[in-house]
Amino acid sequence: MARLRTGQPVNTSIRKLAFFVAAAVSGVSASSFAADNTTAKEDTITVSASVADESAWGPSPTIAAKRTATATKTDTPIEKTPQSISIVTREEMDTHQPASVKEALGYTPGITVSTRGASDTYDAVKIRGFGSVNQNNYLDGLKLQGDFYNEVIIDPYMLERVELMRGPTSVLYGKSSPGGIITMVSKRPTTEPLKEVQFKMGTDNLWQTGFDFSDSLDDAGVYSYRLTGVARSNDDQQQFSKQKRYAIAPSFTWRPDDKTNFTFLANLQDTPETGYYGWLPKEGTVEPLPDGSYLPTD
Repeated sequence: MARLRTGQPVNTSIRKLAFFVAAAVSGVSASSFAADNTTAKEDTITVSASVADESAWGPSPTIAAKRTATATKTDTPIEKTPQSISIVTREEMDTHQPASVKEALGYTPGITVSTRGASDTYDAVKIRGFGSVNQNNYLDGLKLQGDFYNEVIIDPYMLERVELMRGPTSVLYGKSSPGGIITMVSKRPTTEPLKEVQFKMGTDNLWQTGFDFSDSLDDAGVYSYRLTGVARSNDDQQQFSKQKRYAIAPSFTWRPDDKTNFTFLANLQDTPETGYYGWLPKEGTVEPLPDGSYLPTD
């Protein structure tokens, strides 16, 4: 009992001391918190970000384009366009390095590009199940004319964007496939310096070189030019079959004022070797022949 009486004053003193320390600490914390709040209210942080302007006929600042002129023939945001549209931008094409326009659309919903195997002779695709040769492709608003054995094809290196509009389009474009159309936008002059040279090599004896130059001709940006060219040669999967292409696209822009813009475009292309345009049998290529062998590449 004596020990209990002796211990009581000690416990009481410890409790008082602990209470005093806790009160002091809480007071300091409250003061610090109040001071921090006051400082936070007094300090103002301003964050600003600028996004490059996008044109329906020009490059996109990101891999996903926001504007198009395919459905309305005017510069319109895609979110305000009452039609299903997909756009393959220049940045996406630089990432995938397609050899043809139909390859550039290989990741686009509603497109089937497996026509005639690996041939790049025609940019013939199926859109929503509809499709054949003479797909009603358009370049800078103009229809690429042709028939079953004569189609105009554009090298994707010459293009700024490839757009797919799904559904009937006869109101704006006349006779066309009910599945949709493909529209392409050529590279156009820039007022900022652009200098690009590329060299490529790969399987099937692929060799390619290209260049892309653009700049303003005066300090005010009234006159500007662009010169794009490409040369490619490669073998096909079969022997004795090759692909060759030479193309050059000069362009010139005159901007007399901020509301007037004249652009002159040209595209010269020669494809002396179009590769193998045909089918191969399933037996001997995908599946072995009855004797277990496959067809030779010759």
